[in-house]
Amino acid sequence: MIKKNQHILNVLNMISDMLIIFLSYFIAVLIRFFIFEGQISVDFFSWKYISAAFVCSVVLVFVYWCYKMYGSYRFKKIGEENINIFAINAVACVCLLAFMYLFRIIDFSRWVIALFWFISSVLVILKRFIVRSTLRHMRKLGYNQKHVLVIGNGSLAEQYIEDVKNNRYVGVTVDGYVSNTEKDGLGKKLGSYGELEEIIEKNDIDELIVALEMHESQFMKHVIEIADKEGIGLKIIPFLNQYFPKNANMETVGKTRLINVRVTPLDNMFWATVKRFIDICG
Repeated sequence: MIKKNQHILNVLNMISDMLIIFLSYFIAVLIRFFIFEGQISVDFFSWKYISAAFVCSVVLVFVYWCYKMYGSYRFKKIGEENINIFAINAVACVCLLAFMYLFRIIDFSRWVIALFWFISSVLVILKRFIVRSTLRHMRKLGYNQKHVLVIGNGSLAEQYIEDVKNNRYVGVTVDGYVSNTEKDGLGKKLGSYGELEEIIEKNDIDELIVALEMHESQFMKHVIEIADKEGIGLKIIPFLNQYFPKNANMETVGKTRLINVRVTPLDNMFWATVKRFIDICG
């Protein structure tokens, strides 16, 4: 059910973004020529310009989708998403200016494009803030919940369940845990690892949270195979979870997965360039 609701919400999110970007063009024209009292030399409300605005809104939403900006708001970073929206819209406007320059299109206001970039970015960000705040409030009230099943009953499972209880806005409900041993304080034990397939079939589970301890790693393959067979989502809490930073990066060398736990701002080319520039000036 949660997957179906999320799909509907994604579609509505895309349509609303498209409408906001499309309407931003008209707002930009009104501000430029009616509030700032600019001189109108062409009909910006003609079918040609309206069609261009519609195409631009469709392209921008498609780029948003390519950058995976449509999905669950539960764990998304707000700041990073806002920067992406400003950057994507800015690149789109620069490309539009370049297109106009190459084809010698001079009957268009550059101020309208600048206003369009700012207005569309702010309105899309504002809409997403309202949607995110509304969903978080509903989740705190117990609606729009994702039902998960925890695999394991060690310290990793205990930490996850505690974090979910302390952060109700993420909208996650732990229906119970699966383990070969029982432990107090973790909620309802639904069965052992060998009974996992039967437990999933009997319960409406949206996702498995694998919180196996290091000495239980032999059960990992079985859990993954059951999740693949049942077509259910699966997330793994790593054994060394306490040593991983929030922004750890994953690298691949052949079949080997490397987790970079030492990430600094200078790993980013932009900040490395800024530092180099300051070093030269200093």
